[in-house]
Amino acid sequence: MVYTLTYSSIHESEVSLVGKRALFLAEASRKSLNTCLFFVVTGNSLREFFDVNSLQKKVFDLLNTGLPEDYFWSEVKNLFSGSVLPDSVLLDIKESYDALSVSVSDADNILRSFEPRVNLFLSSGSDCGFKEVFLNIKGFDNVVNALKSCWFLFFKKQGVESLRKGLFNFSCGVVVEKFVSSDFTVEVEGSSDEKHLLVSAYKGLPEVSVGIVKDLYVLSFNHLEFVNHELNHQNFSILHQDDSGVLLKKRLGKEGSDNKASKQVISDCARLAKRVFSLLNNFVRVVFVVRQGIPYLFLIDDCVSSDVADKVDDVGKSIISDNVGVLSDLGVSVPGGSFSDDLVESDALDVVEDDDLVDSSDVVNDADEFIVQDDQSVGVRSNNDFSSFFSLIELLEEDVVSLYRESFGFSPVSVEEAIFELDSKHGFGDKEKVLRALEVKSLLMNGEKVDDDIISSLIGVLEDFLKREG
Repeated sequence: MVYTLTYSSIHESEVSLVGKRALFLAEASRKSLNTCLFFVVTGNSLREFFDVNSLQKKVFDLLNTGLPEDYFWSEVKNLFSGSVLPDSVLLDIKESYDALSVSVSDADNILRSFEPRVNLFLSSGSDCGFKEVFLNIKGFDNVVNALKSCWFLFFKKQGVESLRKGLFNFSCGVVVEKFVSSDFTVEVEGSSDEKHLLVSAYKGLPEVSVGIVKDLYVLSFNHLEFVNHELNHQNFSILHQDDSGVLLKKRLGKEGSDNKASKQVISDCARLAKRVFSLLNNFVRVVFVVRQGIPYLFLIDDCVSSDVADKVDDVGKSIISDNVGVLSDLGVSVPGGSFSDDLVESDALDVVEDDDLVDSSDVVNDADEFIVQDDQSVGVRSNNDFSSFFSLIELLEEDVVSLYRESFGFSPVSVEEAIFELDSKHGFGDKEKVLRALEVKSLLMNGEKVDDDIISSLIGVLEDFLKREG
């Protein structure tokens, strides 16, 4: 029975064993696209895991106890954590994992053995986003625990009612991919009318901790011309410490507006995404990690967001609402459960989701010197004032961009630049005060305290400006 597969052995006939993400990556690898080195743990491994540990009967027994759903899934998680993989499966996975440590460009690696860092993510028929993605896992025991986490999440997605009916689905794979410490992550998706590409770019690793404020670019599909863009102040990023090996959820502060991904990187990723669309004959979502200007295919999702044209028209609104949502969550997240207290080494994983079976609580405690904690909480002020300020900023930015388009015929690089150029051409009333309001917005996005009186006075400035322009 086949427990692992490499890209050269994965074809459409194996999709029930490996899932769509793995199939897409295999197709891209065969066409010499620059993917991260990977192998896939097949659905056969999951089935053997269930059979050897009699998990199907144990899950049925739990269902018959009538536990509330949350408690039921907690008990299922415990079942997975306490179960072992068969030796034949472990041996196959270990051989494939060890093979990732050999680099053909470094002959010395062939003579010495070390444990590679890897990412794991679920590959089934309905994956979208980073919910089932585990980054920077090192050590075979930790890889096995992350593998069980992916399997647990796969069964949780099936839902209680499906399991109650005996519909246990084993058609999934788990991709084990060599870790690349990225400078940027770039996500590309196409519009349904094939006219545009929407590109999101942000510093650091993929968004396993939701809420990153991203830069948005719209390119024409045929010629990859830049049609529109929105550069934003990135609030935090997921970074890899090369020396210690840990992941940090780092608040960027002033760095959030500096050193953006270059247009060349955006163009390269868009061009490669077009090749993926053509190869798969499908409009998918392509995620790249970019290291020293070189894009690597990280994953390919068989899903896209709403149509690009709708997103372009509403770019400003979506960004403001995202900013408000992340102000209260700038620290390192810790999972709600774990296998044991000693399963993950301090360099294995720091940023994780609630449903992980991998434990990072020790990581946070043992590596405090590496963790950027949120030591600047958002000040408590009137919710109405806070909401009003951001709502008015949103309307201001929409008006400024609209005025700029009317005057110059294209979109500005940033709202601030638009204000300066409009002031040079026509004059811009209350320019300094409006720029101050935008500066305060950035401060709030970074969790810094701003005096209530300043917020109140700026609300008045924004209201006066919008009344004049309206």
